[in-house]
Amino acid sequence: MQFKFIAVVLGTITAASLAIPMQARAAEFKLARTFHAGFWQPVARVNPHKPLQVEVINQTNIPLQYGLTTDSAKTLLPGNVTNISYISVPTDVLIYPSQQEASLKYKVNKVGNTTIVKVRQVASDTPGDGSLAINRTGAVYVY
Repeated sequence: MQFKFIAVVLGTITAASLAIPMQARAAEFKLARTFHAGFWQPVARVNPHKPLQVEVINQTNIPLQYGLTTDSAKTLLPGNVTNISYISVPTDVLIYPSQQEASLKYKVNKVGNTTIVKVRQVASDTPGDGSLAINRTGAVYVY
């Protein structure tokens, strides 16, 4: 009788311990009821444990400067696309106009573990975007 009781208790504990991680993983992909869109929310999430890439698409009519904060800036001509590879987190990617009077906005999407940044120009009196930050957990922010 004691062995049957112990087997039932151990089985219940094992089942509960397996169910908790599954529920925790499922909760990672649901938005909290308190979620409100805003600048403090990540615009995308990548897996920080896999190779990361950032693809920059210049949809403006001006040359852009781009690069990781640890590298020297490179030029991306209008209508061109570039890929930044071998990124380790945390990191910041700077994308800014060659002309100081221009203001930029980023539209960010994620395909696989690649963050795609479409850069467009907005009115110069409009506050613009200047960098993309990927933190240790893989959250992608635009500043």
